[in-house]
Amino acid sequence: MKVLLAYEDYNELTLTESYLKKVGFDVVGISNELLIQDQILAFHPDVIVAHGKNVKVSSFSVGQKLKENHKFTGKVVIVVPQGIRPTPEEIIRMKMDAVIEAPVNPERLIQVLARMGRVDSAPLLEKFHRARMNDPELERIMMISKTNDEAAIPAGAPTSAKIFIPIQDTARAKKYSNLIKSTKIDPAVTTFDRKDVREKQKDLKKDWDFDQMEEMDQRRRDFAEALFKKGK
Repeated sequence: MKVLLAYEDYNELTLTESYLKKVGFDVVGISNELLIQDQILAFHPDVIVAHGKNVKVSSFSVGQKLKENHKFTGKVVIVVPQGIRPTPEEIIRMKMDAVIEAPVNPERLIQVLARMGRVDSAPLLEKFHRARMNDPELERIMMISKTNDEAAIPAGAPTSAKIFIPIQDTARAKKYSNLIKSTKIDPAVTTFDRKDVREKQKDLKKDWDFDQMEEMDQRRRDFAEALFKKGK
């Protein structure tokens, strides 16, 4: 699986490139987003990971450019820099299949890439752990990443808060409120009925659940393909 890294920080770029290669990925790293188009033509990446907030590399800028680039049909992972939150409008303008908040946890990135490549992440993580034991620098970065994660997330916060971006969406909130009002829950009913309500709530959460985006995108493609065949 080919992975193109577009990172603003050169040290983080080289480290990420190193451990991804050690677990088996074919990786090319660049520190200027202007080189992405050339690498798409020359390297043909399956996944592009964008991480930055400056002129040379901006995660959001890369996401917007790739959405406009119809020649690139691969996956896109957007790393959101610390202290920055995209607006819903910015998210709509970006091409992305997964979102990770900085600092990037290497294990999380490996899991995301494995899922996109439809391979088992367990063997890759095992290789990573072996490499980590023999690489003091990688171990140091892992400790820093863990410390920053714990400092950034309030005590008692769910694990998903480390990965997903909270989005203020009044339309979605109204949709949720209307569903709750239309669902009558009697305290005397069975737990089965309550479970059914919870399943409906989960369906609403899929609107901005980044782990569901890949599946939803595939369903749209399947529907469009079936519609096209029916029209013919």
